[in-house]
Amino acid sequence: LMLNVTMGMTLEELQRCRQESEAQMCMWRRRPAGTSESHVRPTSVEELLDEYTRQDVVEDWKCEKCRNTGGVRRSLLARRSNIFVMYIDRRQDTNLFGKINRRVSFPQYLELGKWLDAPDDHEVDEDAGGKSRYSLYAMCVHQDLRGSTEAGHYVAFVKDKAGGWHHLDDETVRPVKWSVVQEHHPYLLFYAATSPIFPAAKPPPPPASGAPAERPPPIAKPPDAGTNHVDSAKAQPGAPSAAGG
Repeated sequence: LMLNVTMGMTLEELQRCRQESEAQMCMWRRRPAGTSESHVRPTSVEELLDEYTRQDVVEDWKCEKCRNTGGVRRSLLARRSNIFVMYIDRRQDTNLFGKINRRVSFPQYLELGKWLDAPDDHEVDEDAGGKSRYSLYAMCVHQDLRGSTEAGHYVAFVKDKAGGWHHLDDETVRPVKWSVVQEHHPYLLFYAATSPIFPAAKPPPPPASGAPAERPPPIAKPPDAGTNHVDSAKAQPGAPSAAGG
């Protein structure tokens, strides 16, 4: 899912981002070092999802059946998946390589229920609580130079099975705290469902037309009580039978 970092901004904030981007590009040409921080108000993943799924009024829409005009439009997540990836689009529209380093906070656990469309019947179970909960397990970060997407370096943060976080920078891997992860600007967020969905078992296909149905194996019956039986494979020639004689 792609979420634009400018969602929810006012016109004044958008203009400020454009001015900052132009200034950063001029500084980058003179002294290409360091990173940048946007001065617009921070936001969160939840607020961006609210803006993405916000209901829009379409006044010039016309129904082909009732001929009435006006309607609403809303985007929702169609279904619950096992892996949920969010791309935070930080590209600036003022120049080719502009970037917006707006602060976007992100939780370790995300409840997607309010942004999901009505689930299908086969996905509904008796324990619906916590089924739409997702856990953050990885994040990709772009470390830019002077607010530009033209140059920079990509690093990643990954959580292990014990819940500890690690910073991955090329061949270097070192443990970090969750507070260190929260300080960075996310580019890609990787969430995994705490209650994954497994495909339902499919029944075996019916036999081909004209082919005889497979017979079940015969069921062995226990011997009658009080009756002696001889295993013909073990009986020796000339040996007296179990019945005597």
